[in-house]
Amino acid sequence: MKQRITVEQLKELTGDQQSKLRAWYKLEEGDWFYRSTIGETGFYGELESWDDAGVDILKHEIIDLPLLTIGQMIEFLSSGMEDTIFHPRESGWQVNHMKKFGSIRHELCDALWETVKKVLKENPE
Repeated sequence: MKQRITVEQLKELTGDQQSKLRAWYKLEEGDWFYRSTIGETGFYGELESWDDAGVDILKHEIIDLPLLTIGQMIEFLSSGMEDTIFHPRESGWQVNHMKKFGSIRHELCDALWETVKKVLKENPE
């Protein structure tokens, strides 16, 4: 089972959606992120996090975008106390949020991501 979104999925977000995601996200050690300025992924708390000059290169930066896990996406969708319902289906998963946004995908992670994108697009900050 896929546990987190991919960099390619993060790149689907518009600038406005990225800003909303950054505003919601609270950094926790061990979280994976994508840093577009260097085009690389990493995780916070990584042991080898200094460059040759001794600068901490994996310190949180405002440009970082989280590679969200299933749990983080559920937390995001539940943060406003709206109803989010998960339905296992023969061919995958269906996620419905507020009876307004929905998605059906083979992987639960992908169904949640499609719903998160719709919420980020629709809802004001």
